[in-house]
Amino acid sequence: MLNYPELIRKEYRPLIFSTANALFSSLGQSHFLALFSLTLIQGLQISNTAYGTMYAGATLLSAAMLPFLGPMIDRTDIRKYAFVTGLGLMAGLLALQFYANVTAAFLALFFLRLSGQGLCTHINGVCTARYFGPDRGKALSLTNMGFPLAEGVLTPLIALSLASRGLHWNLMVLLLATTFVYLPLVLWITRRNPKFNLPSPDVDESDAFTSKRSWTPKEVLRHKVFYMLLVHSVFPAFALSGFLVYQSNISLAKGWPLNTIAVSMSLFALGRLLSAFLSGLIVDAMGSLAMFPFYQLPLSLGFLLLWAFPDVSVIYIGLFLCGVSVGAAAPIKSSMWAELYGIGHLGAIKSMMATVVVVVTAMSPLFFGFMIDRHFEINLMLGLAIFSLVTTAIGSFAIQVHKQQSNSTL
Repeated sequence: MLNYPELIRKEYRPLIFSTANALFSSLGQSHFLALFSLTLIQGLQISNTAYGTMYAGATLLSAAMLPFLGPMIDRTDIRKYAFVTGLGLMAGLLALQFYANVTAAFLALFFLRLSGQGLCTHINGVCTARYFGPDRGKALSLTNMGFPLAEGVLTPLIALSLASRGLHWNLMVLLLATTFVYLPLVLWITRRNPKFNLPSPDVDESDAFTSKRSWTPKEVLRHKVFYMLLVHSVFPAFALSGFLVYQSNISLAKGWPLNTIAVSMSLFALGRLLSAFLSGLIVDAMGSLAMFPFYQLPLSLGFLLLWAFPDVSVIYIGLFLCGVSVGAAAPIKSSMWAELYGIGHLGAIKSMMATVVVVVTAMSPLFFGFMIDRHFEINLMLGLAIFSLVTTAIGSFAIQVHKQQSNSTL
């Protein structure tokens, strides 16, 4: 195993490639799209429930594409795969720039959710977990820095810039960044690394934590433990997606300034960054299964604080704790799927996961919009805290079942 400085020095090109995908995935993430939700709702003259339905529909359509597009990463030159993903981001930004009706807004959300939240995140997770072997925990903690960079820097900057520059100027800057930063970068940075660009059938699976053989997607779907792990894995996406999409409504209900949650994303990003580095080291030393059941506990506490206290300062503590859970989750979950099921079909397996996550994040705004229209904004925080504890118990039980099954086959 390599330490962090050695890993960066030896593999900086693949690390930059995956980090760039994590960073630009923010263009399709809820914390980014939430910045424009009120503008779309008011401009289209629709209700919160109608917007949640449109958001859910666009997200579900993108989820329907992932089972077909996701497995292609196992047999496609990754630079071409990422380039086409970048074109999808550009299409979404253009549609959002010139939206004039519900159809245009729907297409904008679809392309951004598919290319950003779906495929950019997929590229980052699959490529890093597959390529770095026994150092995947540390590598994932490094490449996942792109997520808190977007949340802690990009989101607050856009939130502040919207007030002075407006929607169209900000979208044009992001479109230019995608065209002249992301697209050239993904074509250039790994051009002389064929092992990274195009996975071969004889990928090395000999690291200490990877299973001895690669499970096929059909075998994974027959594994009962997979579904219990799935419930635990996807809940943070459900909770935070709805929370961020309707952050303005929640802020108004709590009596906080309108942009408080967007600006405080820097604390979320800090918690995510710190926990990612720490969990990456622990994953490489102990494996991910030992950590998996417990990473959601800070999330539970964060939502409990957001529910219980009206003071505006609690948002910074609550989002920091939520960031701790999300930061720990990235290296833990990406490593766990490789440990359990191998890396030969990792792209196909993670595309199944991504599909479920996207479906869940599609249903979340619909559920939140329905509850907010009935003035349950504040009590939603308590419900999220309780259900997070329930899924933690399910995840812990799933790991115990897996250990028992493993011991019985020895």
